[in-house]
Amino acid sequence: MSSVPNVVMTTNLCQQWMNFFQSSATFFALRYPVHPPLLDPTDSYTQPVVFRDVYSPTLRLYAPSRLFTAPMEYRPGRFSFLETQLPSAPGEHWLALGVATTPTITCPAGLNVPGGTWQFETDFQLDFGGAYDANEGRVLALYSCYEGQNAPFFFTQSGWALGGKPRAPAYQGQGITCTGPQPIRLVEYSTPRIEIGNPRAFIAYPPQRVTLDHYVSNYASAPVTVTLSYTSTRGLPWGFYSDAAGTTPLVGPIRLEHKGASGRTRNFFVIADIAAGTPTGLETLTITATDVALPSRSAWTADSVWVGAWVPPPAGNLLYLPLVLR
Repeated sequence: MSSVPNVVMTTNLCQQWMNFFQSSATFFALRYPVHPPLLDPTDSYTQPVVFRDVYSPTLRLYAPSRLFTAPMEYRPGRFSFLETQLPSAPGEHWLALGVATTPTITCPAGLNVPGGTWQFETDFQLDFGGAYDANEGRVLALYSCYEGQNAPFFFTQSGWALGGKPRAPAYQGQGITCTGPQPIRLVEYSTPRIEIGNPRAFIAYPPQRVTLDHYVSNYASAPVTVTLSYTSTRGLPWGFYSDAAGTTPLVGPIRLEHKGASGRTRNFFVIADIAAGTPTGLETLTITATDVALPSRSAWTADSVWVGAWVPPPAGNLLYLPLVLR
């Protein structure tokens, strides 16, 4: 979760976040490819997250150096919910991770970190059966989920991210709210790529202007020219700008210099004025950068904007069959 520019990270605020993350009601969901592919849908398969020494999954607070690390664990009780309720994809399955509920994490005393200089970050390694380049460069879908009828503690101030690395909205039901997907690109060693960074989430109370900052970077050895586009689930009038004030429209296409050169990264802002009367709930803003010369090469990221007051997810219960893990 990236910091909000005007919010100071104090010990009290840190503890509120850790209480939220360590709750069994909060979890992260990852949809991943099963490798090698299953010959029969009923075959067993191995979960890919590595739990071994320094490679075990963690959540960390940087402010700006690392202040502490919290271990993460599987949340197997959520697997069946994810398989039945969140979007599926051929050859892919779901897993759930959460910050370990014990031991209780106590934040350092005396924290007073300016906004814009702190962030929570998750770190985990995946093993797809031992092949060094299995699923190299593949983009996985990551979601964050929260179970509860009451608004999360941070839902009191516009500008707060919706927990964890910010996600775009996806699902409300069974008493659970999930936001996503957020792209997670697996390390790639041979394929040049472009990247859109700085995914955002925002809570807006109309009428309000929402300004989301991003960058697009080129990791190829030659310059590329890209176009930017977006989709909005609510059809809101977003625009691309070169400045945060929204006075200079960003006119494309955009040339990005080669990797390692000045000018390989371009900062930009996506801005919308959300009018009074805009329906309350979740807005998905998906931003895509596409290589003009090679349209098959593109990158995307997803922002979320929750408009208005908290809306509790529909309550309900489904009966899930046991899931056997190996």
